[in-house]
Amino acid sequence: MENFKDLPLEVRLSAYLDGQVEAEDAREIEALIASDAEAKLIYEQLKAGSEFGNQCFEDMLREPVPLGLVRSLKTVEARPAPVRQAANGNVVSFMRFVPQAIAASVMLLFAGGYAGYYVAENRVPGGDMPELVAEAPDAAPSSVKTRSIGNLTFEAPAIEAESEIQPAAATRAIGKADIALIEVADAHKVYAADKVHADEVPAAQADELVGYLEAVTQVKFKVPDLSAEGFALRGGKFIELIGQPSGALFYEDGNGKSAAVYFMKNENITGSTDRNGFAVIGGQKDATSYFIAADDTDLAKKMEDTVRAAF
Repeated sequence: MENFKDLPLEVRLSAYLDGQVEAEDAREIEALIASDAEAKLIYEQLKAGSEFGNQCFEDMLREPVPLGLVRSLKTVEARPAPVRQAANGNVVSFMRFVPQAIAASVMLLFAGGYAGYYVAENRVPGGDMPELVAEAPDAAPSSVKTRSIGNLTFEAPAIEAESEIQPAAATRAIGKADIALIEVADAHKVYAADKVHADEVPAAQADELVGYLEAVTQVKFKVPDLSAEGFALRGGKFIELIGQPSGALFYEDGNGKSAAVYFMKNENITGSTDRNGFAVIGGQKDATSYFIAADDTDLAKKMEDTVRAAF
């Protein structure tokens, strides 16, 4: 074996145990086992594992063949024997490692089982593992009940029967309307701060803006006049909300505060949300869903009638 002396000690001992070393190397290994306590210990462990694996393999071979397998073999049609290729003399047979593999697997199984048993037998409530007995913080104990964890038995207050415990109010499922309102609020946070690029088509080209947004959203509308609330149109653009082509109209008052109207076709979305420092109100008019984003809910509500009339 090339560079045998450079191999790890465990590999050399295993090869010696399997009879896969030259005579000179074998004499050197035997001398090492005799003179080195660590080498001897490793050799004895490998030898014990090999013997145990061999015994397990022998026991497996003595097991009777299942009747179903015998019947299956008898029903298989005879096939021509495969052409056997010449064996490669440099390849060590895989089967000689089977005993060691079985021994290692069994040892790992025993080690894992013992570790689990040790943990289960030595953990107590209040330790560094999570409590296995959950108690409702507000439930008054009705009696003392004996409980067990592993081989430990202790007394703990019993809580009311499950049928008497009132579940917490169910959280309302988030639907498409909620997602739409959130997307509008998040979009408005960006567009309200960007007073240059957000206006894809400026207010000076209002007719072009209307025609453009009507074409891409399939929504007929007039630009809402929000001058009564002190807001003038700044411009608008095409955006996408909840995967739908949508329009956005941006407004600004004399103090630089922003408001916006967003709309899309036939989503039937209504509701409101407060997010990112803005209030968003959603409503429905015929086949159009619209959203008003402003600094606060009162301002958005004041704009709603005008916005609704524009669709």
